[in-house]
Amino acid sequence: MVHPREILNEIKWRPGFDLSALVIYYRDRVRPDHGFIEGVQIKNWDKSFIYTDKDSAIPFHRIEEIIHRGEVMFKRKKNE
Repeated sequence: MVHPREILNEIKWRPGFDLSALVIYYRDRVRPDHGFIEGVQIKNWDKSFIYTDKDSAIPFHRIEEIIHRGEVMFKRKKNE
């Protein structure tokens, strides 16, 4: 399986990259449903986390789905 960080790096360096066209869905510890962030909220990412403009950090292991311009780039399998 490809790691979500690899997907983000691929999107970042792809010609025509548009961060505002990115949506990331993740498992939220606080809410029972999934949270999401839009690409414009992302400040940076490193080996383990995505950092947002609200000074929060989302661990990569909580990412469920990455969509860029309507294309599903990453979707975690149910048993992972």
